[in-house]
Order: sequence, then C-alpha cells, then structure tokens
Amino acid sequence: DFTDEEWNTMKSMQIVMLMNSISDESSKILASRYLRPIVEMMKKKAGINYNATVTAPYGDSKMILFSSHDLQVSHILKLLAPENLNLTFVDYASNIFIELHHEQRAYCQSESTASNCYYVSVIYNGQKLHLPGCFGDTCHLGNFLSYFESRAYTYEEMQEVCYSNGATMDVYKQTGYSLRKLFKMLISR
Repeated sequence: DFTDEEWNTMKSMQIVMLMNSISDESSKILASRYLRPIVEMMKKKAGINYNATVTAPYGDSKMILFSSHDLQVSHILKLLAPENLNLTFVDYASNIFIELHHEQRAYCQSESTASNCYYVSVIYNGQKLHLPGCFGDTCHLGNFLSYFESRAYTYEEMQEVCYSNGATMDVYKQTGYSLRKLFKMLISR
C-alpha cells in the first residue's frame, strides 16, 4: 500500500514514464494500431473508401470496444493531441470514446451516406476533446479524417514499419520493462 505522499510521487512520474518509455515512432505505431480499426469502420459507415482488411473482423458492428492500460491511453491522447487537455496523469479506469454521429438534417436523411452528414466526438473521461482543425467539441468527419491521417500510420505503413526486414514490434516488451523498473524503484523506497 502506498502512502498519500508515495501515491502523489507516483502520479507525478507516471506521464513522464509512459511518454518517454518508448520512441515517438513506437508511440505512433501503438496509437495507430488501436485507432485505425475505429477510423476505418467510420469510413465504412459513411460510405467513404475504407480498408476492408482492417474492417473484416468487425463485420457491421455499431460499436468497437477495446480494453487497454494507461500506456495505450496516454499514447492515443498523444497522437490525437487535443487542444483542451493538459495530460498530467492517466487515472485508473480512464476511458476514451470516439463516437460517429449522423446529423438529422433533411438533406442527411435522404442522403444517409453523405460524408458531410457525419461528425465525430472524442471524449476522454467524460470531457469532450477539441482536436486541431475542428470547431468546438465536434468535428465533421472529413476534418477528423484529414487530421487523423496526417498524424497516424495507414494499415500498409504499419505493416511495413513493423514487419519489414524481419523486424517485430517490441513496444510492449520495452514498456513492460520500464514500468517494472519504476514500480521496483518506488516500492524499494
């Protein structure tokens, strides 16, 4: 059991350890790996060209749920880089919701797959996030996709980076070691 002082020390070190435990390249891979299926399913729903290889395991799902740890949550937020969030600690049981909404305008009812009739909300622990290039706490799907594609790897790029020349993704191995080291250091105090 941690004392309050030890717990506050742990909190102050958490983001530094999470963000610095892997390279920027690994961080981008990690976040892209989680977000790519969600983005491709949004494109599929809106009738935009999508990657069928990525969406195949999800069929016509209306919801995709991933369970994750603070490491993945922190790197997803790093990739999204919301303007209204100063991430200092990833709380226990944190969550990120990425929602696709269909506007209820008359035009959108007759053209249900018109991409300009969809918008995206990103919510972290109940707080709607403001992404660059979007207006307020919602983002037209086209703007969201442009922003996301400018920051994330495509499926093909992930395959190339992760599996070319016999390379393998060692993100989890590196991170697990770093976090174990941190916990041992705090416990031995």
